[in-house]
Amino acid sequence: DLLEIKTYSNKLIKIITLLVAITAVSLALINSSNVFSVVIFAWTILGYLFTPIVLMLYLGKKMKMKPIIISSIIGSVIFLWTNAANHFEGIYSGIFPFLFCTSYLYINLKKEPYKKEK
Repeated sequence: DLLEIKTYSNKLIKIITLLVAITAVSLALINSSNVFSVVIFAWTILGYLFTPIVLMLYLGKKMKMKPIIISSIIGSVIFLWTNAANHFEGIYSGIFPFLFCTSYLYINLKKEPYKKEK
């Protein structure tokens, strides 16, 4: 849980669920190709958004929402731009946002101090 919320309100959960559903439907409508293309499109987005976060957790970085949200938004703009531009034919379209998100998070997230277990 990246937000580290201890208590949840039903209203907040419903709002978040609605936002996720709207986002999912919007992404499905953007790519009006066959089902295989939509699945590849969705897995690419999941890959460039979540893989950098998992890498930062592995490297011991302290998670902060502001850098994660900024990298996600800019990474998504980069993805949509490279997808629409078609200048990079033959190159995996998720590589540019992945590299941006990973480098941005690596630079902007602080390393957590080492905690010695007793």
